Amino acid sequence: MARLALGLRADWPTVDRARWMEGADRHGVLPLLARRARAEGVSWVVEGAETTVGKARARQAVLGLEAAHAFAILADQGIRAASFKGFATGRRFYPEEATRPLSDVDVLVAGADFDAAVRELEQAGYRRRGDSERPTTVPTADSWILVTPRGTFLDLHRAIARPRVFPVDHDAILRRSVPGALPGERWLDVADELHLACLHHQKHSYRVLLVQILDAAILATASPDWDRLCADSRAFRTTRALWVSLQWVRSIDRVRVPEEVLGALRPDALRARAIKAAIPRMGPDPDESGWPSRAQQALVYALTTRWIDLARDGGSWLSRRAVDAVRSR
Repeated sequence: MARLALGLRADWPTVDRARWMEGADRHGVLPLLARRARAEGVSWVVEGAETTVGKARARQAVLGLEAAHAFAILADQGIRAASFKGFATGRRFYPEEATRPLSDVDVLVAGADFDAAVRELEQAGYRRRGDSERPTTVPTADSWILVTPRGTFLDLHRAIARPRVFPVDHDAILRRSVPGALPGERWLDVADELHLACLHHQKHSYRVLLVQILDAAILATASPDWDRLCADSRAFRTTRALWVSLQWVRSIDRVRVPEEVLGALRPDALRARAIKAAIPRMGPDPDESGWPSRAQQALVYALTTRWIDLARDGGSWLSRRAVDAVRSR
């Protein structure tokens, strides 16, 4: 499925097509597959994907309007803001914008500008997401999910990773950004975009969709600065997290990740074996049966995080819960 989506040599399935189409839709790659099927005359894919592709195009158009509105508001206040993740990667690197399905727009601002950005957007009619809306995503101190005037979602971030665990210099990443397609929009450097895509995998303990693995694979073929990526990963303590995601990427034939990069990121042998055992299918075609269980997720998260940082983060979490319990009395 991954090879077909990336335009590599592969055969279309001949059996269990309904289940295959359902999996492609669930994993966000059906529009990309439909584009290839249209060029190759595979009618059963084109016809089966028609509804999904139409919805993807319509949502892309709405999200594009909402993003333009948000970037204009922030630019008027002198707030530097960059799109990243699916909204940016789809428009920059996918063959057609609508071939990368979207659920929201992710925007990164400097830490010092975060509160001002929330305030300006709220004054323009955006509101913070209620508990009953999009319940699978929880806002944190480093991001807020805002509901736009059209009812879509804008995820405003000052960080994608918890600073106590991964001290990523998001402000430096933002300073390296370049002007994007929309007025006021910035685009991240390719290596930075790839770095954050891999951290997003780790944040969700590698229970991710195929389209999110393809995002990293496409970015890996867009000539990232591998030397700076490795240097940043050491400074940000993200080497293990990147190694896991790039192993996934490399498992897709003809998506090349330099051996010297994997060698620089590789954890010790014991930890590497434990990670591979905890993720039973390090391959490009994950399905729900191949996703890590909750216990495996917890183990992989621990294995890709420094023990001292994990203990410090856990201690901080327990301290906060203790304070909350005292305050609630």
